[in-house]
Amino acid sequence: MTKDQVIKEMEYLISETSNIVKEKIVVEEIRYQGKGHTPIQLGKGNISVYCFVYNGIFLKIGQAGKGNNDRYKKQHYNISKDIGSSLAKSIQADDTEKPYSSLNNPDEIEKWIIENCERYDVIIKANNPGIDKQILNFIQGMFHYKYTPRYEGRIKSNKKASLPDKSEQARQ
Repeated sequence: MTKDQVIKEMEYLISETSNIVKEKIVVEEIRYQGKGHTPIQLGKGNISVYCFVYNGIFLKIGQAGKGNNDRYKKQHYNISKDIGSSLAKSIQADDTEKPYSSLNNPDEIEKWIIENCERYDVIIKANNPGIDKQILNFIQGMFHYKYTPRYEGRIKSNKKASLPDKSEQARQ
């Protein structure tokens, strides 16, 4: 899929999530950071669901709540023991024959992620502390279902899930 197709699909999934939970989800933007990106700030008052993609394969989908700029900007590029799950840690632990599975040096992994992965960041203005976390959970869950990221917790997956598109739903 092209960048624009991924963004359109994400917009559709967020719209469907909004309908399901009966809560208006206002997306400020879906920010695309291409290969060779420089990790950027989340922005004050924003929350996000973000996706790391390598050659069309979703590797990791995460979220950052209000005040979690470090999680958003830095932690997935890092293998520090002080952080929880990260893309860098997942790559380091991967023993399958992937182009990146032989990476071990922390600087090498960070450089590889920046040079080879795209990011799609759903940026949402934090409005309601009571439901912001739930909204992130709903969107992240929908993205997990649709994109089945290779690294999610202890699960490694290459399968692709699919949701019916609007034209299929209209025919039913």
